[in-house]
Amino acid sequence: MRTGEAPAVARMLATALADDPFIRWIAGPDRDRATAWMQAGLTMAERHGLVLVDETLEGAAVLMRPGSMPLPVGENLRLLPVLVRAVGLRRVPGVLLALTALEKAHPPEPHWTGLVLGVHPRAQGMGVGRRVIAAALEAVGDDAGYLEVCDGGPVALYERFGFTPQARVEPGHGAPPMATMGRGLTS
Repeated sequence: MRTGEAPAVARMLATALADDPFIRWIAGPDRDRATAWMQAGLTMAERHGLVLVDETLEGAAVLMRPGSMPLPVGENLRLLPVLVRAVGLRRVPGVLLALTALEKAHPPEPHWTGLVLGVHPRAQGMGVGRRVIAAALEAVGDDAGYLEVCDGGPVALYERFGFTPQARVEPGHGAPPMATMGRGLTS
């Protein structure tokens, strides 16, 4: 991602995932809240990972490098205002507990974590997602990879890239069930 592109990429991801059950749980139908959530993910990945964006800003992958999650307490505290903006103050405790449940599902071995992959609806079905995934896999090389997909999500797409289903996680607090998938994991 180039300097200055983060707001546009966050808006694109919020649009791309507007119907995703997890994003709907986070932000409801409010596109500004979803954009704030995506901006938080981009901020984390710019500091502790990698953001890959296609040349048209129609697709992006947001990755966290091995060992970067969970984030240090200070980093989480800096992200708290964005979390409040995204989910509302009343929901922060439940969202944090659900995110902690998802974090506990991560494999113990070092791995890249795919936080978000999104393609703007006008570019879906045109190979943008496949190109972004291929670029992400090229960037991480032979390192292990891990991601979570909502029930009914693009499991088959990730399977074509060598990811295999690992487990099903019920994060609680109203969050939708998630399927975990891994690539190159030994555990």
